[in-house]
Parts: sequence; structure tokens; C-alpha cells
Amino acid sequence: MKKKKKTQDHTRRRLSPTEKSKILKLHLVEGRPISDVCEEYDITPSRFYSWQALLFQNAERAFDRKRGPKPSAAEEKVKQLEAKVGEKDQVIAELMAEYLKAKKKDWGELVNTHVSEDKRRQIVELIQEWQTKTVISAKQLVEWCSLPYSKFLRWRKRLQNPMQKSAKPVPKSHWLLPEEVQAIVDYSGRNPGHGYRRLTWILHAEKSTVPSRHGIDPR
Repeated sequence: MKKKKKTQDHTRRRLSPTEKSKILKLHLVEGRPISDVCEEYDITPSRFYSWQALLFQNAERAFDRKRGPKPSAAEEKVKQLEAKVGEKDQVIAELMAEYLKAKKKDWGELVNTHVSEDKRRQIVELIQEWQTKTVISAKQLVEWCSLPYSKFLRWRKRLQNPMQKSAKPVPKSHWLLPEEVQAIVDYSGRNPGHGYRRLTWILHAEKSTVPSRHGIDPR
């Protein structure tokens, strides 16, 4: 009894892309004969070869990473603006470098020499001002001034936290009272010719006023 021929054009089923990839891998990766693969999945060799040709035609696209969706007009505009901003920042940086080099000539030597407080304040305020205007880091601006960054930080800290001198000194527990100071002055007037150390020992001996030897001002 003869077998009926299959009418592939009318009875073949549609296969998904995943199934087609799986069938191609059986031959290309696992090395199974095309005839066995076609018989197992009930496809004709011509269909197998057409899938294989399509795979090879699109292989280049898989390796081409530069390809992708075409950017929109808005994205292109953003890229152009970013490029212009980058050019502007570069120009500003170059101008600032030249400006600070010129200022450096007016300031004179800033390393290994004393710099007055007014000049330190001028430099710190200038760096802070241009840092805000140009968004260039303070470290970069200071470098263009040929000034160590650590030194700049010390100057800025001192200007931000100036030392405030107290109008009246805080009394200490070992200080002499005003009446004690006056008694010592009077005793010195009655005993001329003696130094402050000698007078201290005499006072200790007489036990009239007993200040510490270190509590008497030699002046």
C-alpha cells in the first residue's frame, strides 16, 4: 500500500520565531543532519534553507551595536545644546585661567612668604565669587593661582571664624586681689633697693602678705 504524499503547501503549520530558532540550532549547533530535522518537525528542506538564509542575512545587525532607534528631533536638539554648553564651559575655563594668572602677577608671591590679611581676604572672596558664577571647582581656581589648596582652605577657615578678643580678661583663681597688689607696691616703696624675688621672700618671712612667687609681676 502506497503512502499518500503530504501536501505541505496546504497543511503546513505556522511556526513561531522561537520554534524556527530551535530547529536551526539542531543543525547549526548540535550538528544533526538536515534531513532528520526536517522529518522530525515535518518541514521541507527548502523551508529550512530559507530560514537559514534569513538568519545569515540578519546576522550583521546582531553584531552592529551602533544601530538603534533613530533619535527624535528633541533628542537631537538636546545633543546639540549639550555640545554648545560644553564648548562654552571650555571657553570660560580658558578665560578664567588667563584672568587668574594675570591677577597672580598683581598679588605677587603667595608661597613661602607672608601674605597680608587684606590680600588673603581678597583672594578667598574672589575664588568663592567665581566658583559660584562659573561652577568651576574652587580647587581648580586655586590651582590656576599657583596656590596650594591646603593653604587656601586655612585662609578661608580663619576668615570665616575670626578670633574674637575679649574686652576684659576672665579672672583666674590664682590672681592677686587689687588690695594685695597695692600692699605689695607700698611695701616695695618702703624697702627700696630690693628686687621682686627678694621682696617675695621677705614678705613670706614676715607673713604679712603671702603671695606666690609666680604671682608677682616683675615689672
